[in-house]
Amino acid sequence: MKKLIDSGRLIKNPKKQYNLLKDFSGSGASIDLYLGEEAFVTPNKQTINLKPEEKIDIKPGQFAVLTTEEILDIPENYIGFITIRFQYKSKGLVNISGFHVDPGFKGKLIFSVYNVGPMDVTIKRGESIFSLFLATIQEGANYSGKYQNLDGIPDSLIKPLIKNL
Repeated sequence: MKKLIDSGRLIKNPKKQYNLLKDFSGSGASIDLYLGEEAFVTPNKQTINLKPEEKIDIKPGQFAVLTTEEILDIPENYIGFITIRFQYKSKGLVNISGFHVDPGFKGKLIFSVYNVGPMDVTIKRGESIFSLFLATIQEGANYSGKYQNLDGIPDSLIKPLIKNL
């Protein structure tokens, strides 16, 4: 993964040089991704733009849509698998969006999460909240779906969440 990043693929906007001991899992099989600028938490009626280090709370029973700081560029011969890091899962935050990233996908990832735990889960922009794993595929593929080149949360994802509020 580090070789892909260093070659200009996988992460298009690295904020720093990735450190194998800090940013990758102990096995080097995954890399941490950071909470980005834009978020939406029910029952709000609009997205919010987080300042660097700004915190938000996801209360028990609340649904949130979160973005990564990173803009990804998944090579055509890889598929990505995404998850929430255990320290947030153990508090009750679960990923209810997709668990994979298509070959050829470009853009920020959007996570839909739900707090099934008994307490608020506080997250902070710039904090490593997600993990990305890669697996090779035999023949290359190329994502051409409607979420290609996202840089924020589309209104089409938010409108159904506020319709009944």
